[in-house]
Amino acid sequence: MNTPFLVRGKTQPVRWRSWGEEAFAEARHTIRPVFLLVGASWCRTSALLDRDLVDPEIARRLNDLFIPIRVDRDARPDIDARYQALGHAATKQSGWPLAAFLDGQGRLFHSGTRFSKTPSGGRTALGAVLDQTAAYFQERRDKTEAYAQKLLDGCFPKNTPADGDPETRRRPARGADIAPLASAFDARHGGFGGAPKFPLPLAIEALLVRARNAQDRAAEEMARKTLTRLAASPLHDPVGGGFHRMSQDEAWREPAYEKLLADNAELLRLFCLGYAILKDPLLLTPARGIVRFLEETLHLEGTPCFAASVAAGDALEEGDFYRWPAAQLNRLLTAPERQVLAETAGWKRAGDRILTRLATVEIKNPAGDVARALRLSPLEIARHWEKGLEKLAEGRKERAPLPHDATLYSAANAEVARAFLAAAPALARPDLREAALAILDRILAEAATDGLVGHALGEAPLPFFAADQAHVGLACLEAFQDAGASRYIEAARRLADGLTRRFRVPGRGFHDVLLDDADLITQAMPLFDVIDLPGPSANGLAALFMARLGKTLGNEGAPYRRNAQEALESLSGASTLYGPYAAGICLAEWEAADTIPSRRGELPRRIARP
Repeated sequence: MNTPFLVRGKTQPVRWRSWGEEAFAEARHTIRPVFLLVGASWCRTSALLDRDLVDPEIARRLNDLFIPIRVDRDARPDIDARYQALGHAATKQSGWPLAAFLDGQGRLFHSGTRFSKTPSGGRTALGAVLDQTAAYFQERRDKTEAYAQKLLDGCFPKNTPADGDPETRRRPARGADIAPLASAFDARHGGFGGAPKFPLPLAIEALLVRARNAQDRAAEEMARKTLTRLAASPLHDPVGGGFHRMSQDEAWREPAYEKLLADNAELLRLFCLGYAILKDPLLLTPARGIVRFLEETLHLEGTPCFAASVAAGDALEEGDFYRWPAAQLNRLLTAPERQVLAETAGWKRAGDRILTRLATVEIKNPAGDVARALRLSPLEIARHWEKGLEKLAEGRKERAPLPHDATLYSAANAEVARAFLAAAPALARPDLREAALAILDRILAEAATDGLVGHALGEAPLPFFAADQAHVGLACLEAFQDAGASRYIEAARRLADGLTRRFRVPGRGFHDVLLDDADLITQAMPLFDVIDLPGPSANGLAALFMARLGKTLGNEGAPYRRNAQEALESLSGASTLYGPYAAGICLAEWEAADTIPSRRGELPRRIARP
């Protein structure tokens, strides 16, 4: 598989190996440690590290002292998840790029992120790290390998906590308890937790579901505050549409500027759900922007599907692509447009001239306040704002485009299909419904093998992942409920049967990767994930899919409901332990306990075309 991140490595003097037994056998034979680099094409710090890896001296160290392996985290989320967990346990650091130092058995003994060839911020230069780590491995190999095994056993124990507590495993789902979410809610800024801060769409969805089903005003206000703060924050790009991945501070002020397809699809569905439940038409503005971003930036010509991501870029100052010099703003915009944008975004100005040196378009002040300050009508404010954004969007086209990853990942595109089905009625865009079905048909036609969906369309074979089956299965269910076409419910049953046969481990839940495909190294690290970071967990998705399919099929769905309940019992307590980071498990528990009504209630009265 040739993703942009892997292709970038081919331009370097480092002799990168592919992940696999051949590379680890070489490490054992030559008695050298493995240098595992896990990164992504959208990640700015991955791009900055790649600049350093063209240095001949750095490359010489890597080639002579290590067996270098390069892995794209989007293509191999199973490898990434395991070594992120080990790296965090070893050093309390995680993220990308992850530089992990392994022994010949694949066990991690040291790791770090944000290495560079020059020392900065108290960090040791990469060359020195390589020298010291290689020397330590050679001089103290027995001690290193013993530590690596201890770390492995601590992160991936042979038994889960639930294995030793049958009573806990039999504990029923908790109904609609949102205490674990509410306890982590940031009452000041919205969202959950501190820095770095992610939108966590499933946690917000849980609040919305609670608000709808239980008329819970506290849940409603938490959801409303989070959605409105997100829409007004610099994470939202009102010029080009869409949202950046996360904030580096708790107040949503410092974006990491990459834009990912999966994140934006989840947020599109969420804003449409928020509009339906909260009845706030302002939530449709960011939803329209996401659709525009998907259609104009990520849609790939000749296919109904969408590219995986847009990179943050590797400019010296992160986010330069999204900032505007005052001179350019003064040139592009009329005087009223400059006044409205400046007042809305909080830019300094003198009269109608913008003085802020580099401006980011955001919504610091609501339209009502802007109208009063400028003594204009709300209609005039809206007209100048929209016209100004249109001109800035045209002006942005003059800039060099940011790199894209055009890989067609099945799960992310299935999320787009789900989002388009939700957006079609909310935005009065019936064409989005047809686009959703076309995406899903393409996934089922090209990525389905032996009852399973592959990780990417049109690519060399990759391991099969449980999360992909559940993502596509949920999209099939919603397409069936929307269109009534029998082919979608049949596809959902095939995917659920594949999940049951090939991923389910009784008493443990759903393994993240097909056990038949797992190599000896990943088999030594069994993963039954429940945490919705960086994306929805496989077990939360799979249990939700099974419970929802069982409900949709009525009496015929009893086996799927049992599968969902067994998985949730085996992972009991996860939603309490991890709070908003296990909201997927929480939603699945509610679905299994029948506290979430089906989106359309019952089966379609008439089965439409196959």
